[in-house]
Amino acid sequence: QITPLKLRSEDETNRRINEVLHRRFLRQVRLKERRRRSDESAKRRYVLDLNVDYEIEQLSTSADFLVELCKIPDPVENHSSFANMSHQAVDFVLVSLKKFAKENKSRCVEGIVISLITRLVGRMCTSTTRDESPSSDTDAQFCVQHLLRKLGAEPYIGHRTMLAVSQRILALADSLLFMDPFDNVFPNAHSCMFLLIQLVEFLISDYIQFWTSDREIDM
Repeated sequence: QITPLKLRSEDETNRRINEVLHRRFLRQVRLKERRRRSDESAKRRYVLDLNVDYEIEQLSTSADFLVELCKIPDPVENHSSFANMSHQAVDFVLVSLKKFAKENKSRCVEGIVISLITRLVGRMCTSTTRDESPSSDTDAQFCVQHLLRKLGAEPYIGHRTMLAVSQRILALADSLLFMDPFDNVFPNAHSCMFLLIQLVEFLISDYIQFWTSDREIDM
């Protein structure tokens, strides 16, 4: 015979079971929701990483293209095509670096920037071929100097160009001390020193106020 006490006991048991099942159900729902959000977050991070990798690859390709372009034997003779393509490459590099700086990801491309500066400075101080006339080679060197000057508009490049050029000047000054003035290499070294010092003067006169007002000089 079922007594009221027994009924109350069964009702209480059923109520507790229902509460346990309800809590378990809510826990499962929360876990699934957490996993779903985690998966979506991971997918978003994956897509963002892919975008960053693609942008870095584009920047690297543009830097390589600019360096190869500067190896054209006579840029003055090919002035129209050289000017258009080189300025487009420079503009793309500047826009890309501004974007990376805005997203605090400049460190991701520091190697590309330093490599670009090193190669352009090296090209500015080096003759391309032995067959070139001195005047055409000087024109090519001044063209590269102009591109470095234009790239300096972005502080991230400008600061590092100043540092790289200063180091090059110090190394060249040391070598000039022990160089024979009548050696065939001496005029080239002297010309290189002139271009380097002139580039420093251009960068300072063009951008020093902008660099110091925009942000601290980053060396």
